[in-house]
Formats: sequence, structure tokens, C-alpha cells
Amino acid sequence: MKITVWTVSSCIPDSRDPVIPNVFASERDAVAYLEDVMRDEWDSNAPYDDETGEAVAYPANWQEAQEIIIENDPDEMWGAWMLNSHEIEIPS
Repeated sequence: MKITVWTVSSCIPDSRDPVIPNVFASERDAVAYLEDVMRDEWDSNAPYDDETGEAVAYPANWQEAQEIIIENDPDEMWGAWMLNSHEIEIPS
């Protein structure tokens, strides 16, 4: 029998190697976890609107939030997270 597990992990700057992955039984749970993580990172790293001086609102999803954080601070990889699926063979 094969099952699919989902891993969520932050990455080492410059190498994109995963660090301490969290494992989930469903993609939905993994994405929900990432949304929570990225909202926390957004609170710390959100860009500011030049006209209003206020933080930009959180975007539609965690991928877009991560892209914006990285674009606005290209030397930092703090906002880099990965979501991967892995098939695992479970012997009978």
C-alpha cells in the first residue's frame, strides 16, 4: 500500500535545503499550517505602502505572501518555505 504525506519546512538560505520538516497526512492540513506560518511572517516582514505608510494587506495565499516578502528583501531567506508531497510504501 502507498500513502502520500505532505511536508512543510523552512529552508537554509542560499541552498533551499529543508530544515526540520513538519509532516501532515493531508495537503489541506499542510496548507493550513503554511497559511498560519506565513501570516505570522507577514506580520513581521510585510512591506509598507509608500503612500499610506501602512503595512500592505496579506495577499490571497501563502505562496504570494512568500514571493512578496522575498522580493522586498532579496538578501534574506526568512520567508522561504517549501511544501512537498512524498509517496511512502507501507509493506503489508
